[in-house]
Parts: sequence; structure tokens; C-alpha cells
Amino acid sequence: MDERTPTASASGNATWDDLPEEVRLRLQAPKPQPVPTNSALSPRMRAFVLAVDRGVLAVARHWVLAVNIIGGLYAGFPLLGPWLLSKGFTIPANVIYFMYKLTCH
Repeated sequence: MDERTPTASASGNATWDDLPEEVRLRLQAPKPQPVPTNSALSPRMRAFVLAVDRGVLAVARHWVLAVNIIGGLYAGFPLLGPWLLSKGFTIPANVIYFMYKLTCH
């Protein structure tokens, strides 16, 4: 029998001595203490931190959507530039051309 496999006692239940040493050490380890909250934050700073946390969580949950939107904008703006120029919107078209001048040839 594998030494990691606990043997059952006569009653059918594993006892403390049947557990592997690694498991016993983990169970006996002290539990981590909860981190005390920092009440020194102002209400505005706390609201800012919570907003950043929520934003990071939203991106973490919907990262594929964020990557697709960024890729779509990167692929769609080159089509938007000439169309804006043909409609007479020279400033937005020139901004798009300037942005792509940095990333394209």
C-alpha cells in the first residue's frame, strides 16, 4: 500500500495518525490573522481605491471583450480616417493619421 494513502481504522474512519505528515503539519499550522483595515484613508481615497478595484475586477472578468474592442478599434480606425476626411472632418482624420504614423510606416 502507498505510504501516502491513509489506512482505515477498525471503525472504517481514518484517524489522526493515519494522515500523512504533510497534511498533519498543514492542519496544525497557525491560521493567518486577518489584515486590519486601515481607517486612516479619507472617504474620497477609499472611494477611489474601491473604484479602481472594481475596474480591475471588471477587466479581469471580461478581458476577452476588452482585447476584442482594442483590436477592433485598431483595425477600424484606418477605415474611419479616410471617411472622415471625405466628409470634411479634417481635424479628427488628421488625429487618426498622426496616431497611425507612430505605429505604421
